[in-house]
Order: sequence, then C-alpha cells, then structure tokens
Amino acid sequence: MDSPVVERIPQVSDSKRQKLEGDEIFEDDNSSSSSEDYDENDVRMWDAEYERSGDYDFDFTRIGRYKDFNPVNFNDSTFAEEPETDEDFVGHMCKAALKKYNHDKGTNLEFARALRANFHPSAGFTFCISFEAKDASEVKPFHARVRYLSEEFFVCDIYPAKP
Repeated sequence: MDSPVVERIPQVSDSKRQKLEGDEIFEDDNSSSSSEDYDENDVRMWDAEYERSGDYDFDFTRIGRYKDFNPVNFNDSTFAEEPETDEDFVGHMCKAALKKYNHDKGTNLEFARALRANFHPSAGFTFCISFEAKDASEVKPFHARVRYLSEEFFVCDIYPAKP
C-alpha cells in the first residue's frame, strides 16, 4: 500500500487553533447531536441518505436531526485562516490529493474546483471531498478523503468519481 501524501500548511494562529480544538465548529443547528436530540426516524433518514450517497455527495437537507458528519460551508473560515475561506482550505486538500494521484498514476491532472465537502471529527478532522480535476481535454469528477491533523493534510484516498 502506498504511503499517504503529507502536505504541511502554514502555521495556524492561536485563535484559530483554539476554535478548531473547541466545540465552536458544532454549535449551529446543523451539527453533531446527542442522542436526546434525535429519534429513530432521524437515524433511519440518515442511514437511507448515506446508503444513497455515501460520504461524498451526502445531502444534509434530506435528513433529520441526527448528524454523524457535517457539511463544509465554503464561505466560512472555520478551518481556513482569514482572508482565505474554507473553499480555499478545501482546495489545498484537493491539490495535495491530486499530487498523490498524479504521482501514483503517472498523470498530470490539475485541480479545477471543489464541488462540496463533508467532515467529521477523527484524529483531527476527516474530509470527504467531491471536486473536479482537468487534463488537456476534459474535466473529470473525483473524490478524495483527506485527514487534517496538526496543520498537515494526510491523503487517505483519491479516485475518479462516477459521473
């Protein structure tokens, strides 16, 4: 098995580190919940959506109050250091994943744009990202799973998505 690509990102400020280490990320209504906040129907709806879409194209509007992971809001700077946005942050992860893919497959794909991303806490945070990459003649959909821990990206997997 190939070792994951590790990309170091610029130093995160103390205020950003406190935010990422605290519970602020999960304070809104669309975030992680305790078992008191959801019922069996919520879990059933979540399971059905996960079965339909998996980690990458999960539609949070189709589920109830139960949350196992959360959508990344590309307009926020929850993970990014301002003036960058979380869309920029996700773009850095996509580029790291494509670097691994290009190395492993002998290709020369370039990052085009991030489509959506979900995350869940793990050892750090794990991001499931849908994005587009381009070569000379076409744009191709991709999925990548990237872990963010201690200011580093660890590419867990990357593969072409089914169109």
